[in-house]
Amino acid sequence: MNGRVTTGRVPRGPVLGPRPGTVGLDAGSNDTAAVEHLVGLVEQVLGGADGPLLVSTHLVGAPGRGETGRHHAVAVTAGSAVDPVALAASVEDALDAAVAVTPGGPPARTDLESGAAAAVSEHTARSAGRLARFAGQDGVERVVTVGELLESGTVDAVEALPGIEVTRASTLDLREWARPVWRAGRRVLSVQAGAGGVLLPFERRVQVPCCHDH
Repeated sequence: MNGRVTTGRVPRGPVLGPRPGTVGLDAGSNDTAAVEHLVGLVEQVLGGADGPLLVSTHLVGAPGRGETGRHHAVAVTAGSAVDPVALAASVEDALDAAVAVTPGGPPARTDLESGAAAAVSEHTARSAGRLARFAGQDGVERVVTVGELLESGTVDAVEALPGIEVTRASTLDLREWARPVWRAGRRVLSVQAGAGGVLLPFERRVQVPCCHDH
């Protein structure tokens, strides 16, 4: 079969409450390394949430700035409610920079607020965004077969470029780095050919030196 197989710092105040919640954050991250750093900080701050975090990163724009305003924002769903004001304060302390958190965060730059809102919209609709933290992630960031990955329930499909054979028996090296993307409500992992017939994720950890283990 070709191409496709389916199936920081301690918070300054209380950040988590009793009910699940989704918020968006935008710190104007210009590249993948910067937004991965933001993800790591969010994970630190929300480490006491009930259940795993679902964190996605999103390429967003800034009003009136065209392509020059494109940058990355984050959306996160936690098993506990998130206090957006406390979250913004904690992340701003760690970054020493302005951060927009929506809905319900403190006033921030208009371009950052719109980016945070766009991230929440895509995250909620499962229409776009790369998954940086998700349930079962630690269990699949190793050498697995495509079939094992699909059976884990962490992704819905594995796709490769035309001409690259992908079967359920194909070996996939995901050691310490798996970043599937949302596509029309499905979690899709894009892969490429590696040495010895082993498949590798299209996005490699080496492209983002910081900071999955922040």
